[in-house]
Amino acid sequence: MSLTRIALNTTASYSGAYYLTLNPSVLELNDSQDYSTFELIDGGLVKQKSYFDDRLIILRWFRIPKDFSGFSSMLSTLQGYIDSKKYINFGTADYRVSISSAWIYVRVLDLKVSIESGGSLRYNVELHLVKETT
Repeated sequence: MSLTRIALNTTASYSGAYYLTLNPSVLELNDSQDYSTFELIDGGLVKQKSYFDDRLIILRWFRIPKDFSGFSSMLSTLQGYIDSKKYINFGTADYRVSISSAWIYVRVLDLKVSIESGGSLRYNVELHLVKETT
């Protein structure tokens, strides 16, 4: 079974969506609960779940050749999305079966690109997203 490519759109629909040229090497979805612990007067700890999970969703690509077909244009497109709100669908790249068909509303915070040399040039890329409320 092949993985579907991750899609981004201005609406929660595949119609008119932008599909990544290449899915990331690493996808950090923060599947664990977001919580804090507080110490009480008697020394015990209380676990408090957050009302809104504001942890970063990070997509990472490693050592992608500079001449990889369509990757440079994907970076240009993602660069244009910075500071905008988009819906994202991780499709089959999302291991969380219960929400793999869901669109998540996010803000595109940053796109970090570094270049590795030593032979041919290669990109290392990080895309930072944070969940938004609709």
